[in-house]
Amino acid sequence: MKGLMIGFAWMILFGFSSYSDAHYCINAEVIAIEQDKIVAVDATGQEWVFFGDEVTVNDTIKLTFENNHTLDRQDDKVVNFKVV
Repeated sequence: MKGLMIGFAWMILFGFSSYSDAHYCINAEVIAIEQDKIVAVDATGQEWVFFGDEVTVNDTIKLTFENNHTLDRQDDKVVNFKVV
């Protein structure tokens, strides 16, 4: 039973570590909205396009990305956002 508990604890820790390694957040400003398509630009000038609602142009938002386990930001995917 003790081994099972230790194994379960490792699975939780590894799962959290894997999630945090694959996700990161940045702030961006909404520059355009067309129906449910949102375009935001981050501090580096990179534009990100994703779908959502309840934002307006000039809102500052926090974008959460999934990095696809690569170093190239071009293939990263917006998985969540919220107005800050």
